[in-house]
Amino acid sequence: MRMGIIIYSSEPEIVWNAMRLANCALMNKDSVEIFLLGKGVDINAIDSKAFNIPELISAFKSQGGKMMACSACVQGRNLPDYDLCVTSKGMECYQLILECDKVLTF
Repeated sequence: MRMGIIIYSSEPEIVWNAMRLANCALMNKDSVEIFLLGKGVDINAIDSKAFNIPELISAFKSQGGKMMACSACVQGRNLPDYDLCVTSKGMECYQLILECDKVLTF
């Protein structure tokens, strides 16, 4: 299955659950693409003792998960050195929605 996950939150527990699901899907040999939108582009800066998000992001990437961030959202937050993932435009988000078997939002 090809799964698309749109993360629109920087709330630690919400992002933690989205990333756990993404990693679970990858472990089960599904293809997973994450699109960070709005506050979601800030997930790399989440500092939470209860939810180890950087570890989950690292596991996601090391398992071959693909991640993109909305370039307008990154620019709107004045994040010039954004290096978490590639930035892309709304068309890539649209393609993700169109082409994935399942799309989930968090």
